[in-house]
This record gives sequence, structure tokens and C-alpha cells, in this order.
Amino acid sequence: FSRQPMPGARIRVQNPLTLGDASEPQPDVAIVADRSYADAHPGPTDTRLVIEVSDTTLAFDREVKLALYARFDVPEVWIVDLQAGQLEVHRHPAGGRYRETVHPNADELIRPVAVPTLALRPSDLFGP
Repeated sequence: FSRQPMPGARIRVQNPLTLGDASEPQPDVAIVADRSYADAHPGPTDTRLVIEVSDTTLAFDREVKLALYARFDVPEVWIVDLQAGQLEVHRHPAGGRYRETVHPNADELIRPVAVPTLALRPSDLFGP
């Protein structure tokens, strides 16, 4: 992603997001609005995409973090399941859950809804 155009957005790696008064998860990667966060962490309205890279944390990422992101209307979450070599794409939060979940094929081009200038194939993550 860092080599692709992201007008109006920037990458944050392992930095907190503020979700409500009592929660500041630290996603592995977050694409957020391109503005200064010197006074506060990005919140749900700033967040375009969250990526969780999961190995031993897969159950926690799917059950706890995904529900938290959905509850605060983070528009899209990708979970990179390292054990299965699979990308999970969760989109369109409503009622505390994501209405759409996709498991793209290895060569399928995936674009985040809120940052369509970015593109990735799962094979870029896991190899052929």
C-alpha cells in the first residue's frame, strides 16, 4: 500500500484508534484520513480500513475486535489469516456486525471501498 496513491489518506502501523470512551485498539495497519493526529488518535469517522494480521490472535481478532470495529462503524476490516493463508474482507457495518464478508481468491484484485485507489491481490500477501 505504501507505494500506491492514497489521496486524502495515510497509513498508520500499530497505532491506537479511539473507539468510544473506553476502547483504543491497536490494529496492525489502519488507513485513516490524512490529517494531524497530534492532539487525538483517529476515531471511527477518520478510519477508512483496518487490517489485522492474525496468527495466534485469530480468534480474538474475529470475535472481539471485529465486533468492536463493527459497533463503531469502521467501514471495512481485513483479517489476514496467516495459518490458513486466507484474506477475509468484512464490509458494511450495521447493528454491530458486518453485513458482507468475502474470502477473495488468491488472484482476485481487492480494493477498499473507502480508498479505491489502493489495490491488492491475496497472493501478494501469501505468495502463489
